[in-house]
Amino acid sequence: MEDGEILLLKEEEIVGWLRYGYFWDEHPFMNMLFIINEYRGKGFGKKLVKDWEEKMAGEGHGFVMTSTLSNEEAQHFYRRLGYADIGGFIFHNEPLEILLTKNIQP
Repeated sequence: MEDGEILLLKEEEIVGWLRYGYFWDEHPFMNMLFIINEYRGKGFGKKLVKDWEEKMAGEGHGFVMTSTLSNEEAQHFYRRLGYADIGGFIFHNEPLEILLTKNIQP
C-alpha cells in the first residue's frame, strides 16, 4: 500500500485502489473504491476500506464518510461494513446520491 490520498492494494500486481479527500476540508471522505474485475468478491475492497479507516483513526479522525448512487450495489457493501445512511441529494436527472458515515473511534 502506498501513502497519500490514494491507497493502492498490491498482490503481485495492483488489484485495486481507494481515493479519498476531506469533506469540508476536515472529514475523511472516500471518493472512489475500485477493484479490478478479476479480483472482485475476494475481500480486497473490504481490506482497502479497513486499512483506510485505520489510517484515518490513527490520524485522530472520529468518523469517515462516503457516498454512492441509490442504483448501485455499493450501498449494500458499505452498510455491511458498518456505514449508515445520513442523507442524500439529487443532481438533475440522476438517481439519489446516498451519503454514508461510520464512527471509527475505539
